Amino acid sequence: CVEVYNIKNFLCLSSTTAYDISQYLPLDEKHPCIGDIITNTYRKSKCLGEHILKDAAIVHHEWNIILLRCFNQVGAHESGLIDEDPLDFEDYIHVVDVVIGHIAAMKKFEENCGLKIYNLGTDKECPRCSSDRAIIYAAPALELGWTAKRDFDEMHKLDFVLIIEPATRGKVVLKATVGDIEIQLFSKECPLACQNFVQLCMDGYYDGTIFHRVVPNSIAEGGDPTGSGEGGEFATSVFFPVRINSI
Repeated sequence: CVEVYNIKNFLCLSSTTAYDISQYLPLDEKHPCIGDIITNTYRKSKCLGEHILKDAAIVHHEWNIILLRCFNQVGAHESGLIDEDPLDFEDYIHVVDVVIGHIAAMKKFEENCGLKIYNLGTDKECPRCSSDRAIIYAAPALELGWTAKRDFDEMHKLDFVLIIEPATRGKVVLKATVGDIEIQLFSKECPLACQNFVQLCMDGYYDGTIFHRVVPNSIAEGGDPTGSGEGGEFATSVFFPVRINSI
């Protein structure tokens, strides 16, 4: 496909998880990256993608490859069509600033830039980071001609924009060891996903399963009988794409 359509410019949204344990702050592109022993699947996928593109740059000198190592994206566009949820221990960056960073990176292709690695960060410690977590933040890439314009307060100004979808009445009560957990169903927005989930519930598919990933005050992931986060199946043979509700 690359050869047929003569594609020579590649822009990859990587992650600052590619960096090793911080030796200094703010992190810059010269900071050592993590070694070969990686246990986190997400982190491994980002590092693997970077390695593939770096190897490609060695073979294809005519290609322009830009790796954007982005920190924790948060905030919403005023339209409500773009939004991200934060973690609690990393540098925050507004999702609109991330988009503008992509545009700035694509302009570098006009210079036949070759292989480049740029951070997308604010150069500031998050004001709401937990004091018991390792704080990391990145220096923005000056060569890119881009800096984050939106501060932490502005990242949360448009939270109300996300509450634009109609309420739904359907819910499932999950019986957990910590107590009952109510799961709201957006059956109007995601009918196939809700139908699949309810059918699996009635089949007892989730009985005895665990939460394989828990981030305090943020997210709990479960529903995988293997307990690894890599299993799971559909209730029927009907495949449906991932749908994300913005509330």
